[in-house]
Amino acid sequence: MNAKRKELRALNETAWEKRIDLSKEKLDASIKKNTSFVKKLKVSLTSEKKNELLKDIKSLKLEKYIAEVVSAIAEAKLKNQADIAAAVEICSLLHQRFPEFSKLLQDALLKQLSPGNYSSSNLSGEQKEKEDSTRLARQKAVLPLFIELYLVNVFRDISLNKEKEMLVVTVLKKLLAIDKNIHNNIPLAVIVMSNYGRELTGIIPQKQETKEDGDKNKNEEDSSKNENTPTKEDSSLNSDDDDIISVPNEVKDRLKVYILDYCKAVETQLNKAFENLKKMEKSNRENSIAHGKINEERKEKYQKFQKIFENYYNNAKILFKYVNKKIPEFKDDEDDSLGVSFKISLKDKKLDSFQSDIWEDEDSKVFYEQTIDLKLMIPKALLKSKKDKKSDNDTKDSEKSSNENLDQVSPFSISEPELEKILKEKSERMEKNEDVDDEEPEDEPITSEDKRNINPLALDAILERLPFALNRDAIDQIAVDFCFVNTKSSMKKLIKTLVNVPRQRLDLLPYYSRLVSTLSKCFPEIGDSVINELEAEFHRFQKKSDQMFHEEKIKNIRFIGELTKFRVTPLHVVFHCIQVLLENFNGFNIDILCSLLETCGRFLYRIPETKTRLGNMLEIMMRKKVKQHIDNRQNLLIENAYYQCNPPEKIIKPVKQRSPIELYIRKMIYEDLGKYTVDRISKQFRKLNWDDPDVLRVIYKVFFKIWKLKYINIHLMSYLVVDLSHYHPDFGVAVVDNTIEDIRIGLEQNNYKHNQRRLAMIKFLGELWIYHMIETDTIFDILYTLVTFGHDQGKPRPDELCPLDAPHDYFRIRLICTLLDTCGTCLKEDSRLNIFLVLFQVYIKTKFQPPTDIIFLIQDIFEVFQPNKKLFNTYEEACIELDRLVLEDRKRNEPKVIYDDDENEDDEDDNNDEVIDHEDEDNEDNDNEDDENKDENLVDGDEEDVVVYNQDDFKPTEEEEEEYKREFHQIMQESLDSRRNERKVQQFDIPIPMGIKKDLKDNNSDSQEEDSEEEKNNVEFVLLTKKGNKQQAKSLSVPNDCVFAVSARNQREIERKEQMKLKKLVLNYEEQEE
Repeated sequence: MNAKRKELRALNETAWEKRIDLSKEKLDASIKKNTSFVKKLKVSLTSEKKNELLKDIKSLKLEKYIAEVVSAIAEAKLKNQADIAAAVEICSLLHQRFPEFSKLLQDALLKQLSPGNYSSSNLSGEQKEKEDSTRLARQKAVLPLFIELYLVNVFRDISLNKEKEMLVVTVLKKLLAIDKNIHNNIPLAVIVMSNYGRELTGIIPQKQETKEDGDKNKNEEDSSKNENTPTKEDSSLNSDDDDIISVPNEVKDRLKVYILDYCKAVETQLNKAFENLKKMEKSNRENSIAHGKINEERKEKYQKFQKIFENYYNNAKILFKYVNKKIPEFKDDEDDSLGVSFKISLKDKKLDSFQSDIWEDEDSKVFYEQTIDLKLMIPKALLKSKKDKKSDNDTKDSEKSSNENLDQVSPFSISEPELEKILKEKSERMEKNEDVDDEEPEDEPITSEDKRNINPLALDAILERLPFALNRDAIDQIAVDFCFVNTKSSMKKLIKTLVNVPRQRLDLLPYYSRLVSTLSKCFPEIGDSVINELEAEFHRFQKKSDQMFHEEKIKNIRFIGELTKFRVTPLHVVFHCIQVLLENFNGFNIDILCSLLETCGRFLYRIPETKTRLGNMLEIMMRKKVKQHIDNRQNLLIENAYYQCNPPEKIIKPVKQRSPIELYIRKMIYEDLGKYTVDRISKQFRKLNWDDPDVLRVIYKVFFKIWKLKYINIHLMSYLVVDLSHYHPDFGVAVVDNTIEDIRIGLEQNNYKHNQRRLAMIKFLGELWIYHMIETDTIFDILYTLVTFGHDQGKPRPDELCPLDAPHDYFRIRLICTLLDTCGTCLKEDSRLNIFLVLFQVYIKTKFQPPTDIIFLIQDIFEVFQPNKKLFNTYEEACIELDRLVLEDRKRNEPKVIYDDDENEDDEDDNNDEVIDHEDEDNEDNDNEDDENKDENLVDGDEEDVVVYNQDDFKPTEEEEEEYKREFHQIMQESLDSRRNERKVQQFDIPIPMGIKKDLKDNNSDSQEEDSEEEKNNVEFVLLTKKGNKQQAKSLSVPNDCVFAVSARNQREIERKEQMKLKKLVLNYEEQEE
């Protein structure tokens, strides 16, 4: 850019001495082409058409059209910097050909750059604004062109040397005049300093200066290393300085001084404007407090001035940045609330948050701020009243005088001291004339408007609907309906009904207040009358110090507070009530003050007009609380009211820093995990570096804290554990151990805060059992632990209190039901479940009457597992059934060595059982006789250990039953562990060869008739021996009650039951998968 400027500047400098001579060339002098060129300049002077226009200038004879060319260039619309550069190049070529072109173009541009002239008083404010905006828009495009032409020497200072003033200095002085309209021309100053500040004034913006200083320092460091060698950085830096167009130093100095003076004037004017804005804001606020509202004219004037100031501030901020000057910060030390409107308006986000803090939620904001406009719904004839006209005239006169003062920039002088004076006089007047509020005003004469034929029953119907109007639509409809029956008498009746709301119906106060607010916009006397009645009632109650009217006092003060939030109650009224209550801060006045603050304290503390005043009163209240002796109840009321108005700041927790791998794992588990993504996530987990301790720690952390997961995805986590444990077995063991440990810790702590966590862990345990990560014995251990943990001797009793499991704590019941529901009917076939369900009923009966949801939960579980059985009604019934089942289970698990004489007949079917004792190959050479003798000795030895008892011997006596009940928990534990530690007889069965089996059958058939009586009391066994390569079998007859025979028969029965159990489990598993 600067290189092109230098090239044009050199050509234009030469042209001042000698113009380009094109007389020898054939130039086109036709009118058509010359006028077409002028039109092109006027319409399409752009960078795209630059080459075409330059070609036309060199080929056309334009001596007779110079004036038209100048006019076209002056009126051309240059949209961007490229268009301006094209115009400069075209003007340079015209300047090089025609001597008179520069003077004519300079005069045309100076005419457009002349400042606005408002000497004539015929123009109105709107016309002045319109003219200013039009002039400013045009000068924003012309001023850069003018300065560019000056820099390339199309314009020279000598051409305006009549008054010995320099061209650019003269233009900018007139254009950027320091006067009362200085704020209008700041955008032009910004254009000059942002694009040409360095060339014209030598001022380098701070950012650009620091960047060059950094480059210079870097260049010096490099040069210190290579002192004798010139670097590329030196040449580039020097070239940047050389590329800048050199303006005479005298011009630079004078422009720099003038621009700095201009910025000082802008700063001074900005401070004055801010002071005026504060005065206007203060005047409006005090006028609102005094009159209850702000005139629309004042409001519009304030908003307009505020908008002008914001634009002024933003433009000044940009200008100060280019002259390395700081923008002043506007803070008010006297009153924090002053100037708050300006500060908020500059930062809309703060404004939104400030306004949103007034109301607790969006519904409250809509309820209190968005009331219906009756003027749009009711005919104007029904909304007229004499009092309205009178009040409008009064406010018009008062606002007129206020506006005159506002025009003179002197605020409406009812400040904080004045308001204090008003409140003080009001209190003195109320003390001197205590009965003034009890006098009712005389009725005004009835006018023609009251003589309308209005059905009195219609008004009564409306008033009867008031106690049932508990929503916005209903109360707004009542406001609309009242306008059609509006008379003075109906107004009085409505006001009386509103003020005399029942003291128990505090819920009606917000809706009655909305009704008053809606009607007050059209009938101000309604709002005024209601406020006067409530204020008089407040002072009457203050005279009565007894506790008889405490409900009426609370209703009265809450009504005033609700009307305050609708901006119906004047601010001086509500502050007068607070002041009276603070002066008599004792007894029931504390409750009244707290009720008022809880109703409208938040609203008053968050609006700028009353924030400071209410804050001071709150501090007085807290100081009085400390000094006086107040009971705990009222102390709590005061603290709640204080924090309702001014809640403590929320502590923002710092964001936890996580590594990328941890963020990725958490995203997979907490965001991506689903039915269709679980396989992909499992593959991604397998790809992780399990050898890295940090990665392993994150994986364990995610799987250990299962409660952070979505509850519906817990079964997917169990699937991941199973899948990953195939590749990392230690991982599966660690997850199971942590789950069981966490369940036990939950029982030990019994913290209600962890209830959701405990539910998730018990659900996770059940899902792990479904995927065969844990055994059924573990599930039953957990179930028994949930019932017995913490109870004396492991048995819950209704008459003994357990600190870890109170009678009103039903959470363990929920845990048990969750675990049983998760495991499903797969546990149904286990015989141990019946015992546990009875024990579960015993546990339930130790609790108080459960709530409805727990009852439904219990019924659902028993309907699944025991649909045909009824629940026990008492604790004793459940205990009896539990004892019976435990005893049966104990007998069933013990070895059956006890037989009666009648049992021999039942064992006839077991005579065909065959037990084959297989000997080792090392004893193949032994004789059959030795083997037979050895087996006979074995049988004889076993028979000596057999002890036969009668069944009656095992019936417990009464003393044994009592002993059994006292040690019940020990017996249960022993019954569970007895089978684990029992040593089983190892037997080895092999099938009998077919040939030997056939021979045995033939021999047995021959002797069957002879030995039929002996077979009834004996069991036949086959002894298989081997001599050489030949196998021999010998039949042995063993007594039916022999230990050897009993053990063989019991072993067969156990194996058969185990096979049936496995078969059912497989079938159930297949059904569950389907």
